[in-house]
Amino acid sequence: MSKELISYLLFLFKDKKSKLFCILLFKLFMLVFSLTPSYITHQIFDNILPNFDFSKMLITLCFFFFFVIISALLEFTLSKINIKTLTEIRKKSRQNFVSTLLDKDILSVQKFSNGEILYRGNQDISMIINSSFKLFIETPISIFFLSLIIFLLFKINGSLGIITIILIFIESIYNLAISKKYKNKTDIVKESEGRLLEINKQLVDRILFIKLNRLKTFEIDRFMKNYTDMIEHGQTLFLFQAFTKVILNIFIGIRQLFVIAIGAYLIHDEQLTVGLLIAYIQIMQRMASPIETLISLFYTQKELVSSFERVSAFLNQRKSNTEKVIELEDNEVHLICNSIGLKINQKTLIDNVNLKIYKREKIAILGESGSGKSTLCKLIAGIYDYTGKIVINTKKSDNYPYIGFLVDESSLFRGTIKENLLYGWDEAKYLKNDVIIDVLDKVRLKYLVLQPKGLDIEIDKNMLSKGEKQRLELARIMLLKPELIILDEPTSGLDRETEIEVWRNFREHCSNSTIIYTTHDLELIYPTDRILSLEANQLVELSLDKIVTKQNKSLSEVT
Repeated sequence: MSKELISYLLFLFKDKKSKLFCILLFKLFMLVFSLTPSYITHQIFDNILPNFDFSKMLITLCFFFFFVIISALLEFTLSKINIKTLTEIRKKSRQNFVSTLLDKDILSVQKFSNGEILYRGNQDISMIINSSFKLFIETPISIFFLSLIIFLLFKINGSLGIITIILIFIESIYNLAISKKYKNKTDIVKESEGRLLEINKQLVDRILFIKLNRLKTFEIDRFMKNYTDMIEHGQTLFLFQAFTKVILNIFIGIRQLFVIAIGAYLIHDEQLTVGLLIAYIQIMQRMASPIETLISLFYTQKELVSSFERVSAFLNQRKSNTEKVIELEDNEVHLICNSIGLKINQKTLIDNVNLKIYKREKIAILGESGSGKSTLCKLIAGIYDYTGKIVINTKKSDNYPYIGFLVDESSLFRGTIKENLLYGWDEAKYLKNDVIIDVLDKVRLKYLVLQPKGLDIEIDKNMLSKGEKQRLELARIMLLKPELIILDEPTSGLDRETEIEVWRNFREHCSNSTIIYTTHDLELIYPTDRILSLEANQLVELSLDKIVTKQNKSLSEVT
């Protein structure tokens, strides 16, 4: 196992060591305690039945009944401790996965399909926890219990013990031989499940594209082909398991037949009693579980390593550079960018950009399509891993977002209008509906809540136009009023009249916020705005007069 895997397991289990140790001891005690019926069987057949003593039989049966009750209570207690501990570990692992995923550079996340992320975040993490629990708890218990069983078998009769060990050894060789095939078939089933999950996700995400391009038949065929493959792989695995079970049952039947036949001879030869033979068979049958655990040990370890290798792609490579949120001595400065740069696939998109923005400033960023305006906005917002340093002067609060951000990709989800507007804001419960409706009116979306359900009407981003989605995103920012607002083409989906009114209302409502926005439309730029142009991967400060003069000159050259 790698150091990274060991470190990850220590991280998951470090505050659960005492509970895991208790579970280990509890399980050992339960297994030893579970051998009590074999002793009771020996006593009944060898000591009570020969000279039948009703009082002894009654006491023995009462003791056995008492054993069953105590055993059931102990089993329930162990299950309760076990599931509680595992649940806490699972919660910790899921929280760590989600936290790491959200901390990662967006480009690192986009390397993986949605199906891969969902599968790895669920199936692989579950496999890591189950495999490690099996490896570090079940394995030592199985070794101890198997050693105890072998000792008791030899204690009852050495010759019978040797024959049993030889037969079990033959069964173990067969188990080892089929384990690799079983692992390969299981991996194939997992891969097919992951592919089908990704196809389902694509189907939902691209449903409009599919409908518009009349791809229904193609998508059904693609889905059914992958679904059929998954079913066939699943059936192959099921039949393989069924066949393996039949062969193992044959081996077990042969072993029991040998033990009974040789045991009968030993009873006839007065080397064994009936009670001891029955007890021997009962104890021998308890060997199946620890042997299975030990035989699968190699593949359990392999599953643990392979699952971690898949998950480690998310757990590693966190963003090495994030914006620093601090309170500066110069309270008027809001944002500082020192020599920031960004490369994607060895291509320089932003190069050595220096920028200082003051509180309540309004900054317009211009540039040709593909010049990197959107990339710069995302970089400032902390989406990408970058070189250089970004400092945001604000008092960070976990209950209140200090940045409002709007990009082309809509963040709306299936839910009510109110849920979409107030998502992730703890103090939203104190906001009155009238305030929300007033903001919707300012972005000309009041008509959405004039229906009987009002703010509780269900929406989905596929139900709304681009302009409606943009205005809802703007309304959300207006309600939050974050100190720093970053907007990427905020009104590109609106008609001219709506655009001018919504933009004016937005600026008035968020006048105390610092606003950075990208645009191609000079009419959105106010005379008081500071204008920056992204040229050759660097920022250049311009005046509105120079831009208009330059555009008029270009126009006259064309005409």
